[in-house]
Amino acid sequence: MKIISTEDPVDASAGFDLLPAVRFQKLHLKDVENRCPPKTKTLGRLLRLRRAILDTNPTLVLGFKDMGAIQALQAMIGCRVPIIAIEHNNPDLQPMSPRNSRLRTFLYPRAASVVFLTEGAKNCFPVRIRAKAAVIPNAVIQPIDNFTPPAIGRDPNRKYVIGLGRLDPIQKRFDRLIEAFAMIAQRHPSWILEIWGEGSARESLTTQIQSLGIRDRAHLMGVTAESDAVVKSSDLLVLSSEFEGFGLVIAEALACGTPVVSFDCPFGPSEIVRHRVDGLLVPHRDVAALANAMSELMADDELRRSMSERGPEVTERFDFEDVMGKWNQLFTDVLELAH
Repeated sequence: MKIISTEDPVDASAGFDLLPAVRFQKLHLKDVENRCPPKTKTLGRLLRLRRAILDTNPTLVLGFKDMGAIQALQAMIGCRVPIIAIEHNNPDLQPMSPRNSRLRTFLYPRAASVVFLTEGAKNCFPVRIRAKAAVIPNAVIQPIDNFTPPAIGRDPNRKYVIGLGRLDPIQKRFDRLIEAFAMIAQRHPSWILEIWGEGSARESLTTQIQSLGIRDRAHLMGVTAESDAVVKSSDLLVLSSEFEGFGLVIAEALACGTPVVSFDCPFGPSEIVRHRVDGLLVPHRDVAALANAMSELMADDELRRSMSERGPEVTERFDFEDVMGKWNQLFTDVLELAH
């Protein structure tokens, strides 16, 4: 098996231990662009990707996320190797240029299959693409029991509500979480808000925290390599996103026994959170409703405890073996059709 990364700024293998049988190749496509005339940069990138794929003599190619799938389908035009395109976000709301959107609509029908995380994502596409689609959610794995909470200087007399993800002003919308927390902070003086992650919205979020007068209660924590331990040692996780592909962070929180409050955004949260069983869902973009739901759980230790007990059932609903079985069946079906 070979993983090919077309994203120069990011080492796709970072943070993961690869098996010895897995090779990782970074294409350094910026080098190609720097050497090619402007009109041939795209062709140069695709030819390098095509050579990297064909060098493996592949039986099957997976194009991850929208641009990875588009590039793989372009690069392999004329080859008889089946390609599976994998969508991992919200196709309707994720930013994409008109050109790339047209390419996706044109190329996806040429894939052997297109895999979506949710039915909602699949239904964003026309019938000719849905006809060859599969819906396979993310697997949720039971966390190990012997967590060691990270040394982050938490006060044992405080309780912690957290957000976790990129500081992204378009999708993750932590400004809404900060606004909601500010609305109820005085009602819950023992609670602290921590937002874990990095991104382009850090400066604006810092300014917002200061302007709302909660800089002693709300903190931007940066990136952590121990996200499971952070979540498990927290009292509540809130998802304030404008959209999601699945909402894996809330599934992982439930697996850790951490109750969740989430916008019912498209797509994923309503398929993961069982309202008033392991968390609370509130209308999309309704910051006041988000604040009220947070306040309800922050005030009710018994309700949080009850939800904490039921949360880990998410690992049964998105069982690893079941999800892997769906992938194996898809691979079998695609390869049978190819031959």
